[in-house]
Amino acid sequence: MRKQLRAELSMLRHDYILAGALAFLAIPALGTVSGLPDTAGAPDEALFRLARGQLGAAMVTLVVLAAVYGSARFTNSYRTGAVARSVLIGPRTEVLWCKAASAAVGGALIGLAGTTVLAVILRLGTGDTGLSAGTVPGAVGASASAAVWGVLLGSLIKHHLVAFFAVPTSLLVAVPLAGTWPHGARLLPLGGQLALTPGTTGPWPSPQCGAATVAVWLIAAGALARARFRSSDL
Repeated sequence: MRKQLRAELSMLRHDYILAGALAFLAIPALGTVSGLPDTAGAPDEALFRLARGQLGAAMVTLVVLAAVYGSARFTNSYRTGAVARSVLIGPRTEVLWCKAASAAVGGALIGLAGTTVLAVILRLGTGDTGLSAGTVPGAVGASASAAVWGVLLGSLIKHHLVAFFAVPTSLLVAVPLAGTWPHGARLLPLGGQLALTPGTTGPWPSPQCGAATVAVWLIAAGALARARFRSSDL
């Protein structure tokens, strides 16, 4: 398994999908910059609410982007035959777990880069980031778990284009539910992932409950993906 994991991690140095995801962060960053109001002389409470609102929107973007990255990484490997070649040097279950682990590293980088960019924008635009000490670790964990979610769903769907739409939809369904059925939204993957980051606005549970929610969803998806991956044709 170590050999397989090293091989997967080494691919991160030439991961053009990860590079594209990181470059994509420039688009919402520019939107955030252009959307910041004039905060000269604004009270601290107003700046605090502004920062929290920007954090919530940024976290949804980061989590969805990380999930799309994870699914694209797997479906692209499947489409090019890299998955079929990987099972020649290790059991299928190990191949799936190693791909999920390497995608988690990429997802963590997306979360780290995204929160860093947001902090810089808020600092320049408002004079204060308004982010708590747990924001960056929470964002990194949420993005890493989203990338794993993307890999697991990608391994079930396999089709590149279908996964591109199905994976973000599986997360974004929690956004409209947050306003109409908040208790249900808390139990969905995105609800748990947003709860990992302190300061995100919405009806999300505590970080501990969010972590448990994410773990349950990943375990369920992992069990289903493992069973499908072991029995399907490559």
